Amino acid sequence: MKLVSAVVIVLLAFVGLLCADEPPEICTLAQADRIGRLVEMGPGGWVHLQVLSQHQDPRVRASVARGLRGVERHVGRPMLEKFLGDKDPIVCSAAVSSLLIGYRISGITLLKSILARDPASWRRLEASARYWSGIYTVQELNALLGPDVGSYPGMFTKIQPLGSWSTEPLLRIFSRPTTLGRMSQVQRLAGSALGDLGDPGAIPGLQKVLSQARRTGAKYQERAAAVSLYKLGQRSAALSLIRSLRAHTRSRWFDKEQKAMTLFQLAYLLHQVNEFEDAIQQYRLLIALGTGQNPTAYYNMACAYAMLKKKEHALHSLQQALRSGYVNKKRWIARDRELDFIRKDPRFIRMLENPKAELQFDLAQEKRR
Repeated sequence: MKLVSAVVIVLLAFVGLLCADEPPEICTLAQADRIGRLVEMGPGGWVHLQVLSQHQDPRVRASVARGLRGVERHVGRPMLEKFLGDKDPIVCSAAVSSLLIGYRISGITLLKSILARDPASWRRLEASARYWSGIYTVQELNALLGPDVGSYPGMFTKIQPLGSWSTEPLLRIFSRPTTLGRMSQVQRLAGSALGDLGDPGAIPGLQKVLSQARRTGAKYQERAAAVSLYKLGQRSAALSLIRSLRAHTRSRWFDKEQKAMTLFQLAYLLHQVNEFEDAIQQYRLLIALGTGQNPTAYYNMACAYAMLKKKEHALHSLQQALRSGYVNKKRWIARDRELDFIRKDPRFIRMLENPKAELQFDLAQEKRR
């Protein structure tokens, strides 16, 4: 105990020397940042933090609040609760940032519980909560990026606790003009999240994006907005798109590649609105064309069959996907919850280890059920 206190005193003395020629407020800010890292060293560091948390300079208190971002939750939580009641907005903002960016889901839960107990505090914390919710949302979308672009049930569980706080940043991302590369993937995820998170407050913004996409010819934005609106109970746009794509698949003027692209768009759209039987039919038509989209079509068929609780067909389709060259299998398959129904089957594990393994599937018996 004495050794820890001595170390803290020596470090503080060192910080004091570093700041000797600086104005007092800068020196104190530097001390606050450093003491934030000393908390885990024992009571000595915690005592200094307690003192600085009551400093008259709000920038010092804000530095302490930011320093708590990396501190264990049971240690930092009481002081952050206190900072949320601070009269200075920069201190409140620093506390909110530590809760959302440092403590993540538990921080969101704590912040919402405080607001529920004291609704009047929302006026003081609203701007900070919305700003840091946007940062948090973008971070989580980036964490979901990978070589494959798609969505599955439960994909946005880490954004879900934000509730309506995530709607504004998601709409802001999704409504931008379509781009290429990493940003386009983030846009797609934002569009999917708006439907999956279930906030009716997103409907006007999605309708605006839908109208904008129709004017500019941004087909992906149009489909994504229509699907999200469908999930929020506004089904007309998605059903209209399905009818249009179905008509295009019968066009005599389309070549093989155009027809394949249209079939895939139709099948994927049907899949997203949970019309799994119809989606499977379209995937089969796509596979029959023999284009390069077969691996993805087989994989999506496996997901659709799994959602219909047809284990044999799901496993068979998944093996076909792997054998025909479905890439990045371990990363995506490991987290795709549409496959949870077949995940514990021994054949599932075997085909991931060796796609060419000879496995038996009782498709006829399952079809007779």
